Amino acid sequence: MVRFRQPRDLISIYGLVDDDVPGIVRALSDIGEPYSIYGISSHIYLVAREGLARDLRPPAAPRAVVGTSEGFLTRHRETVSAFLRCPAYSRYGAYEVGGGVAQTCPDNPGVHHVVSELVIAEVVDDDLRPVAPGEPGRVLLTDLTNFAMPLIRYDIGDVAVAAAGCRCGRPWPVLGEITGRFSDRIVTDDGASHPALELEVALFYYHTDLAKDILQYQFVQRGPGDLEILYVPRSEPDPRTAEAIRQALLEPLRGKARITVTPVSRIEGQDSGKRRLVVQGEAAPRSES
Repeated sequence: MVRFRQPRDLISIYGLVDDDVPGIVRALSDIGEPYSIYGISSHIYLVAREGLARDLRPPAAPRAVVGTSEGFLTRHRETVSAFLRCPAYSRYGAYEVGGGVAQTCPDNPGVHHVVSELVIAEVVDDDLRPVAPGEPGRVLLTDLTNFAMPLIRYDIGDVAVAAAGCRCGRPWPVLGEITGRFSDRIVTDDGASHPALELEVALFYYHTDLAKDILQYQFVQRGPGDLEILYVPRSEPDPRTAEAIRQALLEPLRGKARITVTPVSRIEGQDSGKRRLVVQGEAAPRSES
């Protein structure tokens, strides 16, 4: 049985940098027929941000865009929709439970409908108790299709926001925003643990003037309170921009971390093409500078 069919129009995202965007837009322009886009969320977002900045876009809008493999936050999807002039959806999946887990509601983009015929999804606290709607927690998955070795309340390592229901009226269970990996956390000098999402919000919601100069970024935690931010600047690195980024991140960390901001030419992805938001450990590899 063939489970997945290789797409006819495949654009490689390995080693993707901003200068590749014009070629990607040309490739999309050459399709010339109704099409959809499916791919790794961060790469779709990078193409959309750079395409908007350069005033580049394919002449024909796709029917829809689906981002997967990484968190595809609402603000990312809004940028992609503005670039491609079509709806953008997030697909949450996990190979451990056979693939699809949930996907953005087409009528309510803040909610993901769970594929309840395949999996049970729960959002719980550290004591494995359900969290209240609107609260973030660990995702537990129970596989309903693996009869040889079922996974029951499996901690997949992801963080999502609990939700009570969806105004669209569809009967399926729901998850809120899928915010990332539980390991995507920053530990400060006092031992407190902060979701990396707090730092992203500081940069992209409260300091939008800085965000426009950042093409890619990654947090490297080399020890408690020892944090390095790697970022790819849109133009020539400016020490004033690096210092402004450092100051912007001190507030959500309550000033309890030593922050180094390092401009680099690119941030390497994993073999799968994903880029980790947070790299942990003293021996964390440095990206190419």
